[in-house]
Amino acid sequence: MQEAGAEDAVDTILASFVVSIAERLTALNAAEASGDAAELQRAAHAYKSSAGAVRATRLAELLEVVEVAARDGDVSGARQGTAGVRDESQRVLEYLDVSRAGAAPRE
Repeated sequence: MQEAGAEDAVDTILASFVVSIAERLTALNAAEASGDAAELQRAAHAYKSSAGAVRATRLAELLEVVEVAARDGDVSGARQGTAGVRDESQRVLEYLDVSRAGAAPRE
């Protein structure tokens, strides 16, 4: 995997995801505050796709709940789901920080 550069690609993808979490949460929070179901759906969908790409499965599942509720016009239900998204986002960040810190240095 190292020879093919895949390990570097994974590191780059994960680093990009970590940076994007704050942006994704800001967008989700703004959509939640606006009360606009379509905006909430778009924000949840974009973040869900990103989470799914790095196999943050639980986070993606929570975002799907928000997305579906918003798509169905249930802004209240979508808002209820965003607290879980924020909590799980923090857990994912902590996991990735620990994982990256514990990674053996490459030669």
